[in-house]
Amino acid sequence: MKLNEKIDQLKTLLINEHDFAHIMEYFFDEVTMDVTFMAQSKRMKNKNHQIQIQSMIQVATEQALIQPAPVQESQKPKAKFVDIQILEKYQLVHGFYNYAQHSGVMFYFMDLQMGLTSINNMRAGSEFVRYARIKAQLVTDKNQNFQFDRSGQKH
Repeated sequence: MKLNEKIDQLKTLLINEHDFAHIMEYFFDEVTMDVTFMAQSKRMKNKNHQIQIQSMIQVATEQALIQPAPVQESQKPKAKFVDIQILEKYQLVHGFYNYAQHSGVMFYFMDLQMGLTSINNMRAGSEFVRYARIKAQLVTDKNQNFQFDRSGQKH
């Protein structure tokens, strides 16, 4: 199977599949193992996109880990990317990051405005893994502030 077919399958899984572990396994076993994937991946240089993705990852990670609110904002752990890359042809961003004692891996399709992250506890012997689907919509108008719940209902 060619890389573009694997990417199409990954998008289909991301949209339709509810087993996040299965989606992430497909990403690692099929997509990242393709030699073309690594050859076409380039370090993301667009700082605005990096900031947007880091903000999404921060929120998704906090919610996936169900962190209690810290006393002060300055005490809150921050998601810090170790590496973030993009396959421009497929508008696919992927990378890995640290968050307190956790490490995370993510991929995000800019054209779908959707992605997935898995967060692992880095403590020895820990089997702890959490997943979060990332769905974002760029809001450019300050009056255009609305949310969607899990059923897709707009609020």
